[in-house]
Amino acid sequence: MFAGDVPLDVAKSWERHKFVNDPRWRVGCARREEIARRWVDGLAHGGLTRQEAILLIADKDVPAQNSAPEVCWVDVLPTRENRNQWRRSHNGGPICVAA
Repeated sequence: MFAGDVPLDVAKSWERHKFVNDPRWRVGCARREEIARRWVDGLAHGGLTRQEAILLIADKDVPAQNSAPEVCWVDVLPTRENRNQWRRSHNGGPICVAA
């Protein structure tokens, strides 16, 4: 298989190399190579369930010092009209909109 003019395994290796060698990406995370491999494989081959994809996006994008990212449905988030009126506990819990 090819990605453009490059064999797929070479292209995947290059993409993993870009992630792992970026000094700003996942600083202090011991799993950088594993996350980069999973991300590139997921993009190249697909086949992830919705939950696997969401967890992979969180692994890739959430800073390493954040220990508990939370996924919620879009309809739970405040609308543009009340975006400055919502509150949430610093340790999680439901989103409350002040009326």
